[in-house]
Amino acid sequence: MAIQHPDIQPAVNHSVQVAIAGAGPVGLMMANYLGQMGIDVLVVEKLDKLIDYPRAIGIDDEALRTMQSVGLVDNVLPHTTPWHAMRFLTPKGRCFADIQPMTDEFGWPRRN
Repeated sequence: MAIQHPDIQPAVNHSVQVAIAGAGPVGLMMANYLGQMGIDVLVVEKLDKLIDYPRAIGIDDEALRTMQSVGLVDNVLPHTTPWHAMRFLTPKGRCFADIQPMTDEFGWPRRN
């Protein structure tokens, strides 16, 4: 007799055009793009709940343009700090990268 682990759920049959593994930023953005093009998409995520803490330190201008293209930028902007500079330090406090948002030549501040 087989013993089933309580966390393992039976498979569900789905018929879709595209299956995306992972509901991270890239997987969710790709699902948005494909869905807007009328493609039937299934996103499969191994975690059973959302991660409720931030893991990114910044959004660049390219990411904002990508979010704008799928109609999400207005939802994201209130949670950003435009023109935010970033300094990366070693454990001993030495700066190894200093990123300054000096331009918005492509429509959005370089760093947010």
